[in-house]
Amino acid sequence: MDLTELLGRYALGCRRFPQVDLSFAKLCNLDLRGIHLPQARLVGVDLEQSILRGTYLQGANLSGASLVETDLAAARLEEVDLVLANLRGARLLGACLRGADLSRACLQEADLTGAYLAAAHLSQVDAQQAVLVGADLQDAHLAGADLRGADLGGAVLQRAKLSLVQLQGADLSGADLREANLYGTDLSQVFLDGADLSGAVLPDGRLHT
Repeated sequence: MDLTELLGRYALGCRRFPQVDLSFAKLCNLDLRGIHLPQARLVGVDLEQSILRGTYLQGANLSGASLVETDLAAARLEEVDLVLANLRGARLLGACLRGADLSRACLQEADLTGAYLAAAHLSQVDAQQAVLVGADLQDAHLAGADLRGADLGGAVLQRAKLSLVQLQGADLSGADLREANLYGTDLSQVFLDGADLSGAVLPDGRLHT
């Protein structure tokens, strides 16, 4: 199925397009809310400033995709491949990204308030100034991530891998960091009021008691 056919069928009310291949397609500034694209191949696709609220993209390949300022609120993105994707300024409020791979992706200024990112891979992600208030990041892999200036107030980071993360100016007030691994991460300029660090591995390798 090509892009023209998909858009035509969507306009007629069809919402389910499993395993479609739209790699490198131009889909910017479109309203595709509620579309189902499970297991779709969307490598390098341009979805900038499109509306994808409530979409179902489980298992899709969006590696290298451009999702700048895209609205993905409440989207289902479990196990999605977003390696090297650009999500700067994207809206992911309440989105489910369980087990998704966002390694080396750009999440600068993205809003992930209340997002579910359990067991997600975020190693070396650039999430400067991102909003992750109340997000669930338990068991997430964030080694080498750039979270400078990010707001993680009340976020759940139980058992998260946070070694060598840049956290200067980040707000982790009230965050759940129980059993998290913070080895090698500088916490000197981080807001940690009310954060729970029980059992966490501290920057110097000591166990917080």
